[in-house]
Amino acid sequence: MYSQFSKEEMILRDHLAQERTALANERTWLAYLRTSIGLLAAGGSMIKFFPESIILQISGWLLMGSAAFCAIWGWRRFLAVKKKLKHIDLSE
Repeated sequence: MYSQFSKEEMILRDHLAQERTALANERTWLAYLRTSIGLLAAGGSMIKFFPESIILQISGWLLMGSAAFCAIWGWRRFLAVKKKLKHIDLSE
């Protein structure tokens, strides 16, 4: 797809666009991580503060499980996009 572009013809704007894309990928990973931490905190709070309610206990454990899923999903997406970006890197 990017074979039509020559490395020698790249200008500063093209190099900066590559950097912005890499930074956007990292920022997206951090957003997944932040969401995961929020889910983990919400689930832990439900478990700790409502020990008498079985429904809230189950909800808390489900939130904690979804936090793990969110972190793993975000990490996999980050690595996949990073690999794709490395494959089409025109600056090398």
